[in-house]
Amino acid sequence: MNNTLFKKAQDMLSTIKLKNKLIHEERTKEIYSKIQRIAEIDKEISNLGISLTRSMLAKKNSDEALEEFKKGASKLNMEKCELLVANGYKPDYLDEVFSCSMCHDEGYVDGKLCSCLENLYKELVYKAANLPILMDEQSFDTFNLDYYEDNDDEFSPRKTMEIIFNFCKNYALTFADDSKNLLMYGGTGLGKTMLSSCIAKEVIDKGFKVYYQPAYRIFSLFESNKFSNEQDEAIKAQIKYIFNSDLLIIDDLGSELVTTYTAEVLFDLINTRINSGKKTIINTNLSLEDLETIYSPRISSRLTGNYTHLEFTGDDIRKM
Repeated sequence: MNNTLFKKAQDMLSTIKLKNKLIHEERTKEIYSKIQRIAEIDKEISNLGISLTRSMLAKKNSDEALEEFKKGASKLNMEKCELLVANGYKPDYLDEVFSCSMCHDEGYVDGKLCSCLENLYKELVYKAANLPILMDEQSFDTFNLDYYEDNDDEFSPRKTMEIIFNFCKNYALTFADDSKNLLMYGGTGLGKTMLSSCIAKEVIDKGFKVYYQPAYRIFSLFESNKFSNEQDEAIKAQIKYIFNSDLLIIDDLGSELVTTYTAEVLFDLINTRINSGKKTIINTNLSLEDLETIYSPRISSRLTGNYTHLEFTGDDIRKM
């Protein structure tokens, strides 16, 4: 778990709790000004509570005092609800406001992390990885193999993609320091980006640091860092994350304007991550031959010798 991001998630939940508290206070203020009897009722309930506490501390008729408190408070709360409804409000209008009904915006239930805090943390982790929250809609469970043509051929698009799908799912579920680098290549609209997103989500949920970015944006970051007159700390931090993340996913390689500079950046990035044992997934619409022609032979040799190749086949499923 990223402690910095988790602390930020806790701060976000604290802000949510404070906003809800202010909403409750504003509602109370509004009702007290409109219906004076409700303010009196709340004061009477408070006085009942004080009397109960005194009886408990004095250990004097505490059972009778508790029963008296319950009856009195119940009667007063009923009157309050009736007044609210009579004046056009919902009966629970003055109840405390919570965004999470399970933990009441505390972040924990019975000492265990609540899903609301967990989701805030995931949102920050996905954002740091450059992945949208809608990734929940892009999972191995929602990947549909029916889009791929099937026939009697042993290597039909459907059979080929089923093999790739199972490989990617197992890759994500068993991701570790000794996992392979992947090169996904093939025509447009065959599911390379979606399967990469599926892998990213699973790997993030396992606690690894993931960074996902289209190739042209990665090179744009490096160019901005090199040619900018001012040192941008945010850009430098992103570049550091690109090199150091446990899994880097470069999407749509070849869509960028290929220059001598971008080729050098790509080689340095691939080579550095290979040497440091960091894992990389590269998606491209280019063929292996195109990659060797467009980029340098030394880049091609790294992609050939240090990456597992997955060739996607079939028709553009986005058109379907």
